[in-house]
Amino acid sequence: MRPLFSFSRTGRSDLLGRGHRPATQRRARAPRRAASVVGTLGLVAGSLASVVAASVGANVLWSAVADAGTPPAAPSGWTTLFSDDFTGPAGSTPNLNNWTYETGPGSNFGTGEIETMTNSTSNCSLDGNGDLALTMQGSYSSGWTSCRLASTGTFMDPAGGEFEMEASVKQPSPPAGEGMGYWPAFWSLGGNYRNGVSWPLSGELDPMEDVNSLDESAQHMHCGTDPGGPCNETTGIGDSLAPCPTVGCQEGFNTYAVLVNRTNTSAEYVQFLVDGQVVETINESQVGTTDWQAAIDNGFFVLFDLAMGGSYPNGVCGCTTPNASTAGGYSMLVNWVAVYATSAGQPFGGTAAAVPGTVQAANYDLGGQGVGYSVSSTNGTANSYRSDGVDLEATSDTQDTTGTGAGYDLGWTSAGQWFNYTVNVATAGTYQVSLRLASPNGVTDALHIANSAGTNLSGSVNAPPTGGWQAWTTVTADVTLPAGVQTLTVYQDNPGWNIHYLDFASTSATTTTTSTTTTTTTTTSSSSTGGALCGGLSTAGADISADCYSSSQGSITLATTSDPSPTGVDSNEVSQLSNGAYLEYPSVNFGSGATQFEARVASGASAGVSGAVNVVLDNPSNAPIATFDIANTGGWETWETVPMNMPTTTGTHNVYIEFASGQPAPYVSLHYISFP
Repeated sequence: MRPLFSFSRTGRSDLLGRGHRPATQRRARAPRRAASVVGTLGLVAGSLASVVAASVGANVLWSAVADAGTPPAAPSGWTTLFSDDFTGPAGSTPNLNNWTYETGPGSNFGTGEIETMTNSTSNCSLDGNGDLALTMQGSYSSGWTSCRLASTGTFMDPAGGEFEMEASVKQPSPPAGEGMGYWPAFWSLGGNYRNGVSWPLSGELDPMEDVNSLDESAQHMHCGTDPGGPCNETTGIGDSLAPCPTVGCQEGFNTYAVLVNRTNTSAEYVQFLVDGQVVETINESQVGTTDWQAAIDNGFFVLFDLAMGGSYPNGVCGCTTPNASTAGGYSMLVNWVAVYATSAGQPFGGTAAAVPGTVQAANYDLGGQGVGYSVSSTNGTANSYRSDGVDLEATSDTQDTTGTGAGYDLGWTSAGQWFNYTVNVATAGTYQVSLRLASPNGVTDALHIANSAGTNLSGSVNAPPTGGWQAWTTVTADVTLPAGVQTLTVYQDNPGWNIHYLDFASTSATTTTTSTTTTTTTTTSSSSTGGALCGGLSTAGADISADCYSSSQGSITLATTSDPSPTGVDSNEVSQLSNGAYLEYPSVNFGSGATQFEARVASGASAGVSGAVNVVLDNPSNAPIATFDIANTGGWETWETVPMNMPTTTGTHNVYIEFASGQPAPYVSLHYISFP
């Protein structure tokens, strides 16, 4: 099984460097700097606890907040982009809509660690007390298994605003002498890592890690080039290992946070906090504008990791870890995690829209007048869709009307108005933009699309006459985009038209886009000759052609495959599927019981791009009964059959094959499935 993210960090023998001093040479951490009442008003981690603590004593209330069971509510002016309180039955998996496993041997991660990361509930599960438990299993003689989780979402830090990631964590606590090699961590990687930008240029901010059960924590930033560079790679820059300030790192839950302050975009900074107290500040001027922007400006995704051995624990002790006394069975607990941001420049919903994909006109960026949009007057009859809604109305367009924001169009156009849309482009290249427009009389030079530098990417786009404000047509324009997160602006050059959505498709592929569980995509126009399922009821043990789905969600492309087809399977594949897509296969008869799922898959995904293939029964919102991860197999026509055990399943069910990834880029093609 391939890891979800295969961190190939050339020359990085020690992920996050972390000082590499013998324990006797670690510097003592300077006394914690308690944030002032005024200062903490801008710090989510400090705003609830530290403001109170400033009045009654910094050690009095924090542990209650840290282990409160739910993340703090966002203060005024902030938005909660993401949170998880890990509520669920003991032994159950974390919410796989929020998290994805990074599996495989430790050698995949470039850290020197020696465990194997799995998706087993013995290594990663909810503990029934509102905590996520990452548990080290094994022994010095038998080897080690553990867990590494990454958030499926990448969360944007807004230009002109502030952004914070924080979590309540209790470190594992093996008895004295039994913790050598333990390496618990709360990390975050720059969003562009998922778009193929190499580490450390893509950036990394690490709110917490400890080694060798020292009952301490350290914080670091990584950027630029390796080795050396402005962030002193591979060591990074930041704060060395030191005790937690209010309760021992292993004795109770502590809140670890990183704040990115971009309110002054020419003098940005990062602060690390432990229990609401600032322990390290890193300024843009220390790094330089180019490397800072590459590391900071593209958002972040969250990682929780419990590793064994590696260059960091080895470097700190001046020895080889683990040793024969190291014991398994100890857990890193996460009580909650949350990501917050101020609204300035933030994408609507907190996550940049994926390109290729559909961008709803109603989902322009947050921040209000002059930031997310600029309008000369506020109109609209459906502005209640969003708290800062302007110029919105319910649409009667029959195309793409049931996704988030798809029930609305943007009207009351006027020359000089504009709306921003933050997008995450999977692959650099030229994209055809299909704009859904309505215009009673037609408008010459109606609009254009520009990048953040103001460059006109699309040229002038005309709105043809459609005969009414709710009579819709599609017009196209080509734009050339770099990979990564970026802001596109739709400029209204002349009035007299409405817009429903913009759909971006690579000019190298033709895709059919559906947006909801109720949309049925037929395969007759894609030359489907009918696999085992296409005739109706299917026996689970038979091979089922991938193109014989009855309904779908996401961007679905059918293509002819060179993969040999077994009996009952046609020569079509569903090509280059990406996050959020699914295929439904109705009335699959499992008979007296099936215990295994097999899929014929191929991947030509870029480095660092991968994801999960999930089997779900009866309702696409149900939990998966089987999951496997897939990364590059050697090419989009290099096929493998992947088997996966599942609970005994009987009777007849609608089967959903769902695709989940932390990256927007396509990562898997599917030829056929079976349940032998």
